[in-house]
Amino acid sequence: MKTTSITVMKKSGRAQLGNVFFTDSKSEAAFSQIVPYIKGREDVEVLLKNAPLLKKKQPVEVNGYNIPGIITRATSLEELLLSRGRLPYSKIAINHPLIVSYPPEVLWISDSKPTALKRLRSGLKKALPATESSPSPSDADKISEEFVLLAHDGNENYRFWTNMMERKFEETPYSKLFMESIIELSNGARATFLAPPTPIIGGEKWTRSPTLAHRYNLAYAHLINDKQDTGDRVPKCLYNLDFNSEMFKPDDWSPMLEEVVRNTRLAMGENLFDGMNVSVRGLSRISFSVARVRTLNRLMRLLNDICLQNLVPINFSRFGLIGLHAIDEGSTFSSFPLNLALDDIMLEPTRMNPEYLYGRILNKDAGELYNKQQVEKVLQGPKKGLPELEGVGRAPSILQLENPVRYRIDFSKTYNIAAFNWLNTHWREEVEKGEIAPGKEYLQKFEAPYNSWGVPPTR
Repeated sequence: MKTTSITVMKKSGRAQLGNVFFTDSKSEAAFSQIVPYIKGREDVEVLLKNAPLLKKKQPVEVNGYNIPGIITRATSLEELLLSRGRLPYSKIAINHPLIVSYPPEVLWISDSKPTALKRLRSGLKKALPATESSPSPSDADKISEEFVLLAHDGNENYRFWTNMMERKFEETPYSKLFMESIIELSNGARATFLAPPTPIIGGEKWTRSPTLAHRYNLAYAHLINDKQDTGDRVPKCLYNLDFNSEMFKPDDWSPMLEEVVRNTRLAMGENLFDGMNVSVRGLSRISFSVARVRTLNRLMRLLNDICLQNLVPINFSRFGLIGLHAIDEGSTFSSFPLNLALDDIMLEPTRMNPEYLYGRILNKDAGELYNKQQVEKVLQGPKKGLPELEGVGRAPSILQLENPVRYRIDFSKTYNIAAFNWLNTHWREEVEKGEIAPGKEYLQKFEAPYNSWGVPPTR
């Protein structure tokens, strides 16, 4: 049953300011804003050490596939956090609504994601005994391994999702076991919202994917609703939509997109969902074509309007700086990875190019994402550092420059949180003044792929 609602306090064009209200906890969070996305162990360390940078009740999005590692790392930091007067993970989860989501690439291109599937198996193995069927630890081990095998069989097709419906443990379909395990796993992370893994919506070859995604969304919602009725603590269910990039062709509104909107409108009209979550693979490819951006923007507007009509929030997951466009268009939230990556987040461990090893950092004044070499150049110039931001240093130490892990944890990712805080504050101030698209105006000064989102849509 829906326990979340939004109240709009001010509108300027499509941009809006207001609050998300949680009726079960009698608390509220301000919107619109771009919120941090926690990928794994490293990111949760950054967040916990710098929790004062978070605004009051600011949501945080968490990668569900990495929950076991995130919780382990958070637990190992508790003594250090206490000595620094910082809050542990359990308190952060109370003070900030957590959105647990599952990046779609893991179950779509599964053959290239062995590490992610290993983590998924670990999480499912721990969660399965707590499901209604309560398999033994040895059965849970076998079932979790079978899920991985099913995932490999479903590489770039939908057999993972269809085969789960046919296979059973005793009398329980694997599909129900999987969904219950995801709910338990997310509950262990103290999720406020769950955007569950659902079938990705593909291109013309996969015309049934919108229907399959819709059915899995409804199934999750009914499972969560049943658990709520028995008094169990469960996360609030978000209607989850994951898209492959080929869904967004230049100025082409396809029947599949129309079906997605129709399904979404029907689902959100029921009292089952507390909002919506949307992710898009290949955002950088889409962003190099203004005509493809217009197609995605049309969908974004329609989904935002459906959520507004039903007074529930919507989150655009891992849109990074493009989140400024999303909140201009009426989105409630959008999230940014701390390393400012724009595409698939679940990458296999490899020997990385040093440029990527150090990550990117937002120079808000230059309108550019700097690599390490650009940061070093600024240090040698007259400014001696990046623009000043509240709560963080503007220049890395020599030690940080020599150590990519310390550079990311203690400088670049921390600075990016502060930089997006500045963007949120600046955006809200401009909307209060009556500006209708301050996010797009800011994005216009960026180079590709972000500047295409600064172009006002013409259709």
